[in-house]
Amino acid sequence: MAKSKIKLGLATMQPQEKVEFSSNVLAKMTGNANFPNPNPDLNTVQQKQDDLKLVLSNLEQARQTVAQLAAEAEEKEKALDESLSLLASYVENVSNGDEVIILSSGMSVRSTVKLTKPMPQVLDVRVSQGTNEGEVDLRWKSIKGAKSYALEYSPDPIGPSTWTHGGIAPKAKFTIGNLESGKKYWFRVAAVGAEGRGMWSDPAVKWVG
Repeated sequence: MAKSKIKLGLATMQPQEKVEFSSNVLAKMTGNANFPNPNPDLNTVQQKQDDLKLVLSNLEQARQTVAQLAAEAEEKEKALDESLSLLASYVENVSNGDEVIILSSGMSVRSTVKLTKPMPQVLDVRVSQGTNEGEVDLRWKSIKGAKSYALEYSPDPIGPSTWTHGGIAPKAKFTIGNLESGKKYWFRVAAVGAEGRGMWSDPAVKWVG
């Protein structure tokens, strides 16, 4: 006959479940003739159980206290927010919008939004034959404030969907390669600034050698 093994299952129990489980074990083993000399003795187990019960009781009280304090803190925070909002209105009214006076109260001022103008249209786009076959060099008048320039090219004739991305130039010049020699192409440039891309330039044309 196979010997049975004990399954405690402590790893899956919550602390309170362990207290209830140990209470049942202590009740069943106390005075049980099958276990004349328990190791550890039942008094020791009882003490460990009592220790855990006490800590769990204190923990529950602490949780209730924390929940109560959290609710009180939220209420007090809302009250302070209301008072500070009223005080801010007073300071803003008395200062008449003077930044120095507002700052003297210990409060901050809202940052003003700096409006930036859209990039103007690129002018004077010039296209010349590049060093290599199928290559062209582009130059144009630089735009103040431009972070970069976008370039597009199109084979002749121009259509709404014939334009192809040609590259991004950090300065007012760029070389586009891999074009088909003996073919007519159109080129256009747009400045890119803080508010995005500006208007496309008037297209410039070049027969690619």
